[in-house]
Amino acid sequence: MKKLLSIIGDFFTSLFGGAKKTWKKLSPEVQAALLNGSGIIEIINTNVDEAPDFVIELIQKAFPNLDIEKLKDGLHQAALGLTVAESINNADLQTTIENLQAYLKGLQGTTWAKISQALALGIAAALAPPATKFAAISSLIEFVYHSFIKKAK
Repeated sequence: MKKLLSIIGDFFTSLFGGAKKTWKKLSPEVQAALLNGSGIIEIINTNVDEAPDFVIELIQKAFPNLDIEKLKDGLHQAALGLTVAESINNADLQTTIENLQAYLKGLQGTTWAKISQALALGIAAALAPPATKFAAISSLIEFVYHSFIKKAK
């Protein structure tokens, strides 16, 4: 059993080591998109009971260079395909945040984790430069969360 756990540990260490190398090769714009996507969803998730204006204020403090319209567009694009998408289509930023909070609040366990990751990935993809390969973003979103967002708590 110890050997199996050691092998699993080595696998994840190697995997995150590769992600770290890839991270260092990304442009600052793509790095910012990944950090923004993961960080924005973390802020929404940890403040599901707060007023949307307060959540927006937290997002603006954490990401002062992020344009509000890009934030709104990123949230809308990230939610495409989710049941919450209809309630935020063409909504203002406050309504968008409020409906995402209610949606995320109703999720639990692995469903919550998977939807949160998908939303973070969608925001990062929406905020990244147009020529960014989606594979680069999708392969690094978990690394970014664990290495930067969760670690900062």
